This record gives sequence, C-alpha cells and structure tokens, in this order.
Amino acid sequence: MSLTLITGNKNYAWAGFSFAQVSTASWLALAYLTAFGSMVGFAAYIWLLQHAPIMLVARMPMSIHAWRLFWATGSRRNH
Repeated sequence: MSLTLITGNKNYAWAGFSFAQVSTASWLALAYLTAFGSMVGFAAYIWLLQHAPIMLVARMPMSIHAWRLFWATGSRRNH
C-alpha cells in the first residue's frame, strides 16, 4: 500500500483530497480488510509452506516484491 501512496503522490493523484472527507465507515472497512486480509494471507502462506516444495514457496515473496518495484518505477513499456 505504501508504494501506491508514493506513486499516487508522485503523479499528483492526491490533489484536492482531504482525509476529513472519508467517512468513518470507510476507515473501518479499510481497517477490517487490512486486518482480516493479512490473517487470511498469512494462513494461506503457512498452509502453502506445509503443502508445497520449499523452493517454490521461497521464491513467491521475492517475485511479488520485484513486480511491485518494477511497476512503481515505471519500468514497463508503453505499447
């Protein structure tokens, strides 16, 4: 999420945004999705550690972060 915030700020996507405009229900929904999404993701990762080859599981987090870095730096081609 922090990469999204940084790249959004770099592209001036936050112009005119005010945190006061965000409703309490929206903040609670964000907290809920963050907390329970993390728990589900962690549980899935633990399950995967027990049921998949360790070398496959070890490469997954590295590839995800490499893709995020690739996307955030704008290293993609425009077709």
